[in-house]
Amino acid sequence: MSRHTLYIDGWQRESSWGWDPGQDVWYAQLWLDGTEPGGNDGRDAPALWLTPPTYEIQLREELAAHIADFLGIAVEAVLRAFAESYEGSWQIYGGQSDYEPEPPLANQ
Repeated sequence: MSRHTLYIDGWQRESSWGWDPGQDVWYAQLWLDGTEPGGNDGRDAPALWLTPPTYEIQLREELAAHIADFLGIAVEAVLRAFAESYEGSWQIYGGQSDYEPEPPLANQ
C-alpha cells in the first residue's frame, strides 16, 4: 500500500492518500492540521475518510474530485498536490482505471 502526504495548506501534517493494491482502490484520510490519529485522548478522527466499503474509488481524478469538493477548492489544485508527493509513473489497471505500482522489493 502506498501512502503519500497531501500537500494542501492546513491539511498536510497528517493527511495522506494513496493506492491500496489489496482492494484495488485509491484512498485518502484528511486530518486538519492540529488534529492527529489518536490525538485529543483518542477523540480526533479524520475530517474526511475515503475508503471502502463507502468509497470504491478507481480513478485518481475521482479521488481528487471528492477531496476538492470537501475542501471547496479546484480539482486541479488537488491533482497538483498529488503530483508534488509522487514522482513515479501511473499504470493502467483493468483497461479503465489507473493505479500506483508497488515499489520494487529491496532484494530484487
